[in-house]
Amino acid sequence: GQTTAMVTGLDPMLSDNCPGGLDLSWTATGSTPGSGTGSADGTYTAGSTIVTYLAEDGAGNTSTCSFTVTVDAGQVLTLILDSVSVDCQGTGQMVSVNISVQNFIDVWGLQFSVEWDETVLQFESVSNEFPGLGLSPVNFLGFTTTGDGILRFLGGNSTSGWPMIPDGGTFFTINFTVLDANAISTINFIPPFDAVNGSFQSVPFVTFNGAFESEDLVPPVFDACPMDTTINAVANECNANFPLPMLTATDACTGVDTIFNDQTDDVFDTGETIVMYTAIDSAGNSSTCSFTITVIENIAPEFINCPDTIFASVDSNCLAVVDWMPPVGVDGCGSIALTVTSNFQPGDAFPLGITQVDYLVTDFSGNTGTCNFIVSVSDTIAPFVICPPDVNVFASDTLNCAAIVDFAVDSVGDNCDVDLLTFSNPGTGTTVPCWNKCCRVYRCR
Repeated sequence: GQTTAMVTGLDPMLSDNCPGGLDLSWTATGSTPGSGTGSADGTYTAGSTIVTYLAEDGAGNTSTCSFTVTVDAGQVLTLILDSVSVDCQGTGQMVSVNISVQNFIDVWGLQFSVEWDETVLQFESVSNEFPGLGLSPVNFLGFTTTGDGILRFLGGNSTSGWPMIPDGGTFFTINFTVLDANAISTINFIPPFDAVNGSFQSVPFVTFNGAFESEDLVPPVFDACPMDTTINAVANECNANFPLPMLTATDACTGVDTIFNDQTDDVFDTGETIVMYTAIDSAGNSSTCSFTITVIENIAPEFINCPDTIFASVDSNCLAVVDWMPPVGVDGCGSIALTVTSNFQPGDAFPLGITQVDYLVTDFSGNTGTCNFIVSVSDTIAPFVICPPDVNVFASDTLNCAAIVDFAVDSVGDNCDVDLLTFSNPGTGTTVPCWNKCCRVYRCR
């Protein structure tokens, strides 16, 4: 029925290579936390406790050893209070503290109290009770002591006992309003303690206390962040000096620890540079602010390998597809964000005649450079004509053994010209004489 045991014989054996006294201290974690000097003998609570000895000689050399003390009290009923926290600006907020259990088996009655600092936390209500407990204000003595910072509990079920609560389950929850978010308060179990089972025998149980504390959860806030800035580079150079300002920030809780930016110096190259400031408070929360520095330079970009005049001949459609190696825009400040435009592209079809191709390069600062060349397209394809078939006519006596010959040339064309000049020799309608009784043959051209 006990939850503690006196443990003795925990003195370590000590030795040192040099004469002199040795200092011995110990710390304990687990079921029985604590610390002290000399032997760790004492009263240990049910459960496991890790004890660590530290021995130190006169020269400051140290060594440690650890061991575990286990007190077996059977299935010990355990009540555990949560530890909770709010931000330092959380005055007026609600916090909830759970009472969780272990080994809540065959429990028919229970008595304990919970204590807190009533200037830090104000009791509001009890909620979230485990189903089947049937709790009422009577079990808390009508909450008459909560104004003093004490919640008393006395309850049970003498007919069938309370339901078993799984390990880690919540017995019930205590709800508080935070009166002072910058203060701390222990939340402790206080006696009288009592627990009985179905045989009305005492059930051993142990308690683990909780706490309320303030916590810095909010990052610092910059008092002001610089506006975006545009500056001109030094003449014929590609950078400018801009002294970065020292920024300030405020923090609602622990105070600002440090403020820094991500730049190594105050010299900024042509283009846009985002400057990032970071503020860190004493709790490690951080915030950032940034602004952009734009540097404008006056060095004009230019083209390399601008093509010479290009000569080409038309195809059957009176067009010439022309290819060339595009000129490359370069800038004295590192070709930052160059934009190249042109009225024609390699592979475009050009008409008959002379066409000027214009390239324009623009840098980040608006300076420009040009490249111009000529594409000269000529027509080297001859027109075509299809002659009519041979013409046979009979001579006429009235024409003194001659004949008038008519013909038409319809099939003529050209890849470029529409209005073609067509002529023949002799022309149509010519009187053709006979020669040796055989008409002379004329061919068109």
